[in-house]
Amino acid sequence: MSSQNDLFKESHLFNVLVSAPINRLYTYSSNVCLKPGQIVKVLFGSRTALGVIWSKAESSSIANIKQISRIYEYPAIPGSMLTFIDKVSDYNIIDRGSVLRIVLGEPTLFKEINPKPFAPDDNNISVELRLTKDQERAAFHIYSAVEQRKFSVFCLDGVTGSGKTETYLKACEHALSRGKQCLILLPEIALTPQMIDKLKKYFGTPPFVWHSAVTPKNRRNAWLKSISGEVGITIAARSGLFLPFRNLGLIVVDEEHDSSYKQEEGTIYNARDMAVLRAKILSIPIVLSSATPSIETMNNCITGKYERLLLPSRFSEVLMPEIGIVDMRGSGNVGYISDKLLLEIESTAKSGQQSLLYINRRGFAPLTLCRKCGHHVQCPNCTSWLVEHKKCRILTCHYCEHQEKKSSKCPECGEESLFAYGAGVERIQQELAIKLPITRTVIASSDTASTVKKMQQLYDGVTAHNYDVIIGTQIFSKGHHFPDISLVGIIDADAGLMGSDPRAIERTYQAIQQVSGRAGRAYTRGKVFIQTYNPENQLFKMLKEYDSEEFFKIEMKNRELSRLPPYTRLAAIVLSSNDAKQIEYFAKQITSVAFAMLDNPNKDDPLLQILGPAPAAMTKLHGRTRWRILLRAARNFDIQGYIRRWLENVKIPSSIKLSIDIDPYNFWF
Repeated sequence: MSSQNDLFKESHLFNVLVSAPINRLYTYSSNVCLKPGQIVKVLFGSRTALGVIWSKAESSSIANIKQISRIYEYPAIPGSMLTFIDKVSDYNIIDRGSVLRIVLGEPTLFKEINPKPFAPDDNNISVELRLTKDQERAAFHIYSAVEQRKFSVFCLDGVTGSGKTETYLKACEHALSRGKQCLILLPEIALTPQMIDKLKKYFGTPPFVWHSAVTPKNRRNAWLKSISGEVGITIAARSGLFLPFRNLGLIVVDEEHDSSYKQEEGTIYNARDMAVLRAKILSIPIVLSSATPSIETMNNCITGKYERLLLPSRFSEVLMPEIGIVDMRGSGNVGYISDKLLLEIESTAKSGQQSLLYINRRGFAPLTLCRKCGHHVQCPNCTSWLVEHKKCRILTCHYCEHQEKKSSKCPECGEESLFAYGAGVERIQQELAIKLPITRTVIASSDTASTVKKMQQLYDGVTAHNYDVIIGTQIFSKGHHFPDISLVGIIDADAGLMGSDPRAIERTYQAIQQVSGRAGRAYTRGKVFIQTYNPENQLFKMLKEYDSEEFFKIEMKNRELSRLPPYTRLAAIVLSSNDAKQIEYFAKQITSVAFAMLDNPNKDDPLLQILGPAPAAMTKLHGRTRWRILLRAARNFDIQGYIRRWLENVKIPSSIKLSIDIDPYNFWF
């Protein structure tokens, strides 16, 4: 690719990357000289499409070259962003045009909308960020790298409540004072309201915001501010990584361990890893912040690729919560909330404090089955059980959103013997209403906080102490600071350990430690009760003793013995079709081609193993049958190059969808 900064002074032929799922460039003509990165509209087939000038076209053998329809007056997308598009495409084996589509946002960005100009909020007065010695030391490392414009990856590893946010905001403050833009990625938009409040408090102005729930007008405003180089902080969900910043000086990935950073449908990528790539291209620092760093990040710290910045104690100097393990075996406990936890909830409410009960299941019950014939009520479109939502009196699939009215009659045997098994947030609320009717409860899940506005209302209600007990899923388990929550109960700690997911232990450890960190963050030491049917499990002992170093040591050893990342690399090929027989035949055919390409087609090959094909754990999704092939390779093996060569030898029928997932996170999907 030619230099991105050169003006094309003589030729009026240009190679254009079109915002569409294609990889190649197309030649167009223009009556004026253009430069790389300029945004244009072109006729692409029978429709118009957005695109960017990619390079100069020396000549063309194509007759009747189409002319560029429109040249937008926006600043050109920076050359570093074009390089980023290239590298994201290469690493994830996705078309460059698909990456460009994310960069350009949505079509409404290019409609004639006149957004209100960004202006400071005069009602907010900035507050000085006061840091502890540990925080100041960590912040100094970060803003020294900002000053030097040096690529550095910092793992900001601090216990919950240690002030990680304040630490990286101090570094942002330094970057802003140097005229730089800052990007803070959040794993979920549920964390946005609290972060906006914090930024208003410290800087006196609201940040730019980018995520799916933001209005088109405000998304356009944030996009324009990024490409124009306006100094400020942008908080965003994972797609915000692709905003075309002109003068980015610092990237922060908050809760870097969170699996929400993995985009698993459509254009598949890991925003955390791609953020590191973007920082490297720009030669700027990046902060990966978490109380529970991922195994991959910790390994990079051990090998010296990343620098670990530790915050070992809470900012408020309050001790970490006391963790107790509740053995749920035997007949002493009736229901899903143990007697011991019930007493603590009651005592906490009477003392004027709040409790948080964590169970990562939406709805009332995850399974409805017939007591007579054993029939499980399943989704007709997906390999999943229908979840009962009692308040709405419906059964719903959490994958395709299929819904049915709740019935007591079994569709298989006709008997009125259907029963809801297991517990979700609604069932826990019902049990609490029966056993402790004096408590005021609220559910915090993606059903009750489905929009930023609803999340803000929930956040305000908890802060105002309108509730004694919050019953929450994972959206309430991280990042939030509620000073009155002094008790946390983990209802079903064993749930995450079931199944064959190689990251199950790590995810369970992270989830429990994160939600435990919501307790006792301000005034007094909090309490945490972990309910389990397997109290002898070493994982719970390490959680109780806050022994994260031992956890990492054991988990790393297990990964090495199992030949799993970070000691190897994985890639998944997922195939789907409406025709179950066709997809099985094609999966076996394509795998035989892959084996034929190997020098040593052996399952014990140290460089590459091909595992499968096999039906995906979620065999049916949205009515399509799915098969999966998994590649496991040595760290030094070019797995992307192998996949490209492999697929060049295969003709994929139009009725079959093939997706490539480099570094897959989910194995049940």
